Amino acid sequence: MKKEFIVLMSVIIAIFGLPIFAEADNVEDELAIISYSEIYDNYPVLKGMFARGTSDVPENITAGQNIFQIQTFGWSADENDFSGPTAEIMFEAAEDFDGTGGWGTNIRFWTTNVGETEIDERMRIEPNGYVGIGTRGPATELEVSSQAEKPVRLDVTTYNNSNLGSVITGRRARSSNGVPSAVQEGDKLFSLAGQGHGEDEWGARAAASSIVFVATENFTNTAKGTAILFGTIPNGTTVRNESMLIDHNGNVGIGTTTPQSTLQVNGYVQLALTDGGPPPAEDCDDPSEYGRMKVDATNELLYICVASGWMPIDRNAGRDTGKDFNGDGTPDVLVRNRVSGEWYLYLMHSNGVSILKGVSMPFTKNLDWEFADIVDFDHDGTPDVMVRNKVSGEWYLYLMHEYGYLVKKGVSMPFTHNQDWQLLTD
Repeated sequence: MKKEFIVLMSVIIAIFGLPIFAEADNVEDELAIISYSEIYDNYPVLKGMFARGTSDVPENITAGQNIFQIQTFGWSADENDFSGPTAEIMFEAAEDFDGTGGWGTNIRFWTTNVGETEIDERMRIEPNGYVGIGTRGPATELEVSSQAEKPVRLDVTTYNNSNLGSVITGRRARSSNGVPSAVQEGDKLFSLAGQGHGEDEWGARAAASSIVFVATENFTNTAKGTAILFGTIPNGTTVRNESMLIDHNGNVGIGTTTPQSTLQVNGYVQLALTDGGPPPAEDCDDPSEYGRMKVDATNELLYICVASGWMPIDRNAGRDTGKDFNGDGTPDVLVRNRVSGEWYLYLMHSNGVSILKGVSMPFTKNLDWEFADIVDFDHDGTPDVMVRNKVSGEWYLYLMHEYGYLVKKGVSMPFTHNQDWQLLTD
């Protein structure tokens, strides 16, 4: 059975008193409000009008007063009656309609959860247009809140047969929505932020970690450069730091917002460590892996993946250890007595003029053996001493201990004895 209220031009049907009930068996009940008009602005309107007092002496409504409600009730077998309301839309005054202010109103939406019988507010639209879902006091244009022991989730789902997925876009223009104008360099286009509640307040919105999309030039139809800025808050503060930036060229800056290279780091970079040897060969056998790096802290080597495999770089490679026998950064002095053949090492202080220690060195005293060179042959950071016999042409190497004044090992070197061949030094 369909109940129709037909409203023609300039005809108003006003119903006063108790609600109207329309009942019928085995049919769908409907309430239709129909208007016929050739005028565009004439359309059906369902109005809920309310005044305090009486019809003869109406009074203004006050803040919190329900102006109009739409409710649903459902028949309940255990109640043997219509139960409810099970859902509701409520139009409520947000201020006193006393002529001193305005007609502020909000709209509240109520539902009943599955398995429950108590109706609860789920969403409201505030007088300023702010929408709250799960909250009765939205602080922004849209605020979603949950009182349950679970996080608030937002799913954006796309079903199609193309390679296109869901998109969340934040758009920005200057001026107004009626006459938008181009954004300017430095304008923030869109932000994602995470903020936590303190002891008794949320605090300033700037006190939040964030990802911010920023214009890096004045926009035109053909130029729209942007950067992405990542901000974090250090422990013990409420001030956000600009921790990382991806600029308009794709350069990444960590600890700097003006990267001049593909990656610029203002701070330390720590690489993964190997266990006393080169990384696995299978980790450097494809062009896509070239440029990888690992550190062998045990042997003090840096490994870089190149076309030929892992290339080790010694920390002493290319470093002139000079005569710094004890590795303190200051050259030391090795002397020899031309009569007795004795050797003596002076370990120098960092000031360069004081002696830390003098040590008699256990090298050969045979004057036929002469000094040839000081080089860190075994890459342990300590210079080694090579001597040559001026008569036989033999070569001998003293590999020095890290202390600088102890011999780790003496080795006869298989170089030519022909005296016409001389050692080339830097």
